[in-house]
Amino acid sequence: MKRMLERLPELFREPTAEEVAAREDLEKRQRVLDLSQRGIPEKDVARVLGIEPLEARTALLSARAFLSYPPSRRILVLSGMGGEGKTTAAAWWAAQGAYSRFAPAPEIARMEYSPERTSYMHALETVLRLVVDDLGSEALDREGRVLAAVDALINARYAGMRKTLITTNLTRDGFRERYGVRIWRRIEEVGGFVELARFLQS
Repeated sequence: MKRMLERLPELFREPTAEEVAAREDLEKRQRVLDLSQRGIPEKDVARVLGIEPLEARTALLSARAFLSYPPSRRILVLSGMGGEGKTTAAAWWAAQGAYSRFAPAPEIARMEYSPERTSYMHALETVLRLVVDDLGSEALDREGRVLAAVDALINARYAGMRKTLITTNLTRDGFRERYGVRIWRRIEEVGGFVELARFLQS
């Protein structure tokens, strides 16, 4: 008891600047690890964490607005050319809160032929927030399995009322032609398709 009383001043003292810095550094490293495990690209982690400035472009403003959308508005597609900040905006959105996943479209296509396909797709279908990045860049197969997998994924998330943010270089017409009427109707019904400024000006 005496020893505990003697330690009280030490327990309740203000931390030193070095201790504060060390704790902040540890928290930052843990946050970086968490974001990496969600699949967020390394190049975007620094911006997401505020280490580098995050430019308030249309893509980011749209992603911020999507955070407050009700469950009835649960699909957002950001469409435009490279350099519009779509992936960074999607990474920022995925980093807001827990239970999110960032999945590049080419990875989804590769996993369609992986032994781990079932568990991988289940994780994407059920996670609270999902980013599908660069949809349209994935290689298609002759059997149509990749397109079927994308259709099933979006439909499962639509049915489960889970939010999905998609980035793409495809135009509105190109997206509808590649992925078909059913996916397009899902987007029209419960989401939005944002064509970014540079894309419209090209």
